[in-house]
Amino acid sequence: MNRPQMVRDLPQDERPRERLLRFGSASLSDSELVAILLRTGRRGRSVLDISRELLQHCEGLTGLLGSCPRALRRSGLGPAKTAALLAAVEIGRRLAKARLPDRELLAHPSAVASYLSLRYHLKGQEIM
Repeated sequence: MNRPQMVRDLPQDERPRERLLRFGSASLSDSELVAILLRTGRRGRSVLDISRELLQHCEGLTGLLGSCPRALRRSGLGPAKTAALLAAVEIGRRLAKARLPDRELLAHPSAVASYLSLRYHLKGQEIM
């Protein structure tokens, strides 16, 4: 059986946190960014493996926007990692929403989609 590649086993310059600090966040994949938020893996599973599986389960970063704590817990995350990930997602959502002016001109369909997604994505019921 192959042993999962743990972050501590990677060369120093290939570790996600060190690469982020040296080269910036754009140099990391989505799963590496999530791995930094999760911080640690579990016995027999690296944090990189866990983050890849989580993103597959959620169908990418956009799937995390609508994820509830129960869904993330089913993906194998404990309460602390679930809370950290949901907090990071909410910070990103609030930053994106803050960039929308109160009276933005919605001149094309993609602008309408972006506006509605940021405003209403987490609502449990359709709102008109």
